[in-house]
Amino acid sequence: MDKQTRIGILLTAKEDNVQMGLVELDPGGMMIFSILKPGLHYFAMKPISRFFEEDYKGEALYKKYASQIDELGGIPEEQLWMEAKAIAEAMNTHGVNAGGKSVHAKACRYSSFHKE
Repeated sequence: MDKQTRIGILLTAKEDNVQMGLVELDPGGMMIFSILKPGLHYFAMKPISRFFEEDYKGEALYKKYASQIDELGGIPEEQLWMEAKAIAEAMNTHGVNAGGKSVHAKACRYSSFHKE
């Protein structure tokens, strides 16, 4: 198995610190939304999606880093980390909800395993 470090934004409920969701920043410039709380419907992430569509002032990662994606095959890890921190700060400043709860956003690094 091969271990990969990934970068994302962890969303936890402010009232009880329960992990609600994760927004993974993919090196290809995409954002992948994941539900972490058992039983939470995928519509719970709709306010997060709306934040990116309507309120977030940053440019889409696949557009912002298009030349690096073409040249290097992806966005370098340190640039993804800086983007994750900036997005988390913007989410906390704006205030976002997931699953009907106010959430706190935090940039995170985590590992995943996959077979080759």
